[in-house]
Amino acid sequence: MGCGKSTVGRELARLVGCAHLDADAVFTQAHGPIPEFFVEHGEPAFRRAEEQVMEHLLSRHRPFVLSCGGGAVLSAATRRRLKESDDHVVHLDVAPSDALRRVRGGHGRPALKGDPKGNWERLRNERDHLYREVADVTIDTTGLSSQDVAWRIVESVRRRNKE
Repeated sequence: MGCGKSTVGRELARLVGCAHLDADAVFTQAHGPIPEFFVEHGEPAFRRAEEQVMEHLLSRHRPFVLSCGGGAVLSAATRRRLKESDDHVVHLDVAPSDALRRVRGGHGRPALKGDPKGNWERLRNERDHLYREVADVTIDTTGLSSQDVAWRIVESVRRRNKE
């Protein structure tokens, strides 16, 4: 959350000339705003619906750049799909200060409600090993522009394709 998934995804798709799919945007189109869904239906229902969105997106014809929701890796089925794919999976990491600045202190983020910094750090600690489990590469976005991060991803894909 706040690492730049959507912004970097759009920039990367522009650079390589393919479609950009944003799982959170697709979720919102299908189910309404995420914060409202979270409040009305609870986190378990949200995670089930998020898993269905990811299954739908991961079954689409490539090429495309997919920006996953921050909690998508909580689903074992989603992690399995990501690991078994031939796709280049990138984990974007970020320092807490940058993340909280990017998400404007957590406003409109149900998972950050109450104690944005503490909740962000708790989520990061809970999820980081899952991100790394599925990722081909981890890129720290702290202090970098979306263009810089997108170019680093392009370079990591080039290196992978040479191997």
